[in-house]
Amino acid sequence: NPGSSQGTSVARRGPPISIKESAPSSLLETNVQSSETLKCTLCHERLEDTHFVQCPSISEHKFCFPCSRNSIKMQGAGSEVYCPSGKKCPLVGSNVPWAFMQGEIATILGGEVRPDMNIKKERDT
Repeated sequence: NPGSSQGTSVARRGPPISIKESAPSSLLETNVQSSETLKCTLCHERLEDTHFVQCPSISEHKFCFPCSRNSIKMQGAGSEVYCPSGKKCPLVGSNVPWAFMQGEIATILGGEVRPDMNIKKERDT
């Protein structure tokens, strides 16, 4: 049936970067199986239900907001900020490492840094 195959191709359309652009909702709000206790990859503290960062490349990479916030600050919010694990985890089907988008950085920092502000330059004066 040509109509059904056309629907399938439309659903899969788009450049690879669309994976990164659609990431905020999947990174910050992940559905969690209630039967398993999820822990932060860095500090091993229990993660709060849906309030954590999930690396889109490596399913075991899950991070609480405090560890994610520290990682962003250490890497510098005005530059490319990669997985809080300290690795440049490549996107699926790509050699390009996944990096936070500015909106995600602003959400995780909780208003400490505006998306249009470079954290490295905030005290230049």
